[in-house]
Amino acid sequence: VIFQYQANRLLQVVNYHISNLSDKWSMDCILFGIVFYLCNGQEKFIFNRNKCESGDILLCKLNKLSDVTCMNDNLYDRAFKFIFGEDATKYNVIATTFMVNGDDYGPLSQCI
Repeated sequence: VIFQYQANRLLQVVNYHISNLSDKWSMDCILFGIVFYLCNGQEKFIFNRNKCESGDILLCKLNKLSDVTCMNDNLYDRAFKFIFGEDATKYNVIATTFMVNGDDYGPLSQCI
């Protein structure tokens, strides 16, 4: 993925990594995924003492998110709070989200 995020800066992500904070994939559950690109204009960042960088992928079982409460009531914010224990609104994040159901997947939104 290559995109321009400032007038004179391009970000090229060539490596993707499923974070060890992620839930395990299985055929019998739906996973919600977040691919991180930037946070506050940086390619390496820390969320609640967890180091992340551009290309990191976090997967969370969708059924775990129903009871999570956060400032913005959407799947991205719920997953972020479930995984990191804090509201995503503290950060200026560029990410893509998706869902995986068994061996089928599709985009949930293009960019948050």
